[in-house]
Amino acid sequence: MYSFTSLDQIRVTFAMYYCGYFVASATFGWIVLQKYSFKITIITGLCIYSCGMLIFWPSAVLGSLPAFMASNLIIGTGIATLELGINPFVALCGRPDYPEVRLNFSYFVRGLGGTVSQLVVREPIFGSFGNPRTLVIAQWEYLGLAVLCLISMLAIYYLHLPDTDDEDLANHSSGWGAIDIPRTTRFKFNVTYIILALGIATQLFYKPVETSIGLIQISYLSPLARVGAQACLTAGRLVAAIIMLFLKPRHVLALFQFAAVAVTVAAAVAASQKDRKGVAVDTMLVLFLISPIYPTTMGICLRGLGARIKPASVAIVAASSAAATVLSVVGKLLDRSTCRRAWLLMVGLVIPMIVFPLYLNITRIARKQADNVRDKEAQPASMDGISRDDSGGGG
Repeated sequence: MYSFTSLDQIRVTFAMYYCGYFVASATFGWIVLQKYSFKITIITGLCIYSCGMLIFWPSAVLGSLPAFMASNLIIGTGIATLELGINPFVALCGRPDYPEVRLNFSYFVRGLGGTVSQLVVREPIFGSFGNPRTLVIAQWEYLGLAVLCLISMLAIYYLHLPDTDDEDLANHSSGWGAIDIPRTTRFKFNVTYIILALGIATQLFYKPVETSIGLIQISYLSPLARVGAQACLTAGRLVAAIIMLFLKPRHVLALFQFAAVAVTVAAAVAASQKDRKGVAVDTMLVLFLISPIYPTTMGICLRGLGARIKPASVAIVAASSAAATVLSVVGKLLDRSTCRRAWLLMVGLVIPMIVFPLYLNITRIARKQADNVRDKEAQPASMDGISRDDSGGGG
């Protein structure tokens, strides 16, 4: 039976999970999203996710690490497919001046599940390190999650969800159609594509930071402290969503990102292998501050893309797979030295992320693009009046 005590094995299973983001985005995920509807994409993601959960049962029975890695790859593929459908759906379905609020709140709800999973799923596997009794408990937990996913899939199949096609997105005038903004004079590119490119670059750095902190948690934090860190990651998105009701998203994004850089630098300077309480506080603060970056960047990047919203969503989700490449570096640093060098690596990752909020807040044309709906009078919900019938039965 394979042992889960090795940080290398934990690192590999995490990497396989994030490889699933690339697999889904580069293969069938974007095809399903483009050819079919948000609803079909969400159902496809739930189906794949359930399959990954079910594969955990034989991997635990056999004590097979490769099977567990395959399970994580399939689970990551399912989660990525879910995000491909859910992210643009949440951004579009509602008032066009609050997509960032909706995305942050949706990730807050998702984070609640992640916090609970720290107690009922991950701890039996990684906390007890392969104890046969706890692996049996985890088998039933994974089976229960798979059944819940299948029930959710059936419920969504028979639920009416609004949808829109590329022509509707291109012609719609409530804030999500292509916006007539002049090209930048120096680079001759539409500002929407510059914002999208910078947003994708930001996501390339964000997921490695979040996942690296996860490895630090496993190495230095107690189970209860890890639950607290996950709760901070969840709470940060709720706080950001509330603040965005009063402040512009680009201002909130800049506030959280600059604060995250400051705290990460302070953590790297003060990091000590023996001071586990200090490491716990640092990880909680950084997770709280970086938590709204992903959903807020997603919402800002999707503005004004019209019919290109779906491929843009695919590109942003695919950027999350960058975490798989950074995990090995962070793991080696944790194996061979104190966590100080791991924090220094994260400083190098969070600093480039401030380019995106700087561009949004300093450049006039970018400010106009990011604020184009909020600077106008309230407009109707984005998918109201343009939705195609996507009721249950026909999928």
